[in-house]
Amino acid sequence: FAVPLGSIAEARLSLEGLPLVFKTMVEYLEKHGLQEEGLFRVSGSMARVRLIKTKLDCGEPVDLDTEGGVSVVASVLKLFLRELPVALIPNHSGLVNTFKGSTDEAELSSCLQAELDSLPAEHLRLLSSLVQFLARVASYCESNKMTEQNLGTVFGPCIFQ
Repeated sequence: FAVPLGSIAEARLSLEGLPLVFKTMVEYLEKHGLQEEGLFRVSGSMARVRLIKTKLDCGEPVDLDTEGGVSVVASVLKLFLRELPVALIPNHSGLVNTFKGSTDEAELSSCLQAELDSLPAEHLRLLSSLVQFLARVASYCESNKMTEQNLGTVFGPCIFQ
């Protein structure tokens, strides 16, 4: 937590180019939480979130089934993203201004592509994986109540800080 993505890769704390913390939390949520109502909106116990964070920071094993649960793991995932020292999309003011001032789809697409092309490889990989995961979450919105808009509200601050 609170470690640059490049440092995570250098310390070999990643798998398939993704931080182990992220990958572990996403795999757990895909297995246990996709259909749970309130996913990402219901906060997990802060004591349990802190315990898992501390264990992960110390490299200790964590049993997410007994120490976590869906709401705790979801809270740990959001915390990991929020505590990144550099946001996944760090310099987004040009992107925001373009989206505020234009309705031209070609211009918006070009601006978005330029923004993505400027990201460090670690950021782009994590952002891509996160977006794919959130699309899977949204596909279960009938049961979990997490539409694309709800997910944007929850994860926007984590992505852009």
